[in-house]
Amino acid sequence: MKQPFRMTPAPDLPAPGYACSLVADPHSVRDGLAQIVASPLLAGFGVDARCTVEIVLAEVLNNIAEHAYKGETGEIAVDLRLTGSGVLCLVIDEGVPMPDGSPPPGLLPTAGFQLEDLPEGGFGWHLIRTLTRDLSYTRLGRQNRLSFLIPAKWQHSGDCSKNIPARSWRRNNLPRPGPGAGFTLGFRQVPT
Repeated sequence: MKQPFRMTPAPDLPAPGYACSLVADPHSVRDGLAQIVASPLLAGFGVDARCTVEIVLAEVLNNIAEHAYKGETGEIAVDLRLTGSGVLCLVIDEGVPMPDGSPPPGLLPTAGFQLEDLPEGGFGWHLIRTLTRDLSYTRLGRQNRLSFLIPAKWQHSGDCSKNIPARSWRRNNLPRPGPGAGFTLGFRQVPT
């Protein structure tokens, strides 16, 4: 049986930061995202920046739960650090490695397709690559390590969940979180 891991912030990442660990299942990912977006670390960012963080992390974390762990139980560690350019993210899991040792290219369909022929999924990596900079993936021992920068500037606060279409929450047949949505036992904060 795999021993769960606790990620400690890398010494070269700038402070301040926020680190957490969550179980790789749809409900825990959703609850973990709500906790991350509500964290004091992101409080100084405007609603657009916090929504971007949430969209990118939702895609990354759901991909890990679905593909790296293939529906099995596993743990995901997330470390966020503020930089002068935005939010630096490091996501670690112990699932299977990415195919070909690198993230998918995230290519969109070319011209000549019928709207009804589009797949329901498969656009996540395009979103991740479009909304981030400095995307890097490495396999270190048993760990997948994905790091990226989400460019963002400090602004006023707002409620990000109001601006996300309902279909985003229905992706995994989950109810849309209400105001002040908390977290479940599948999520626990790791001291930074």
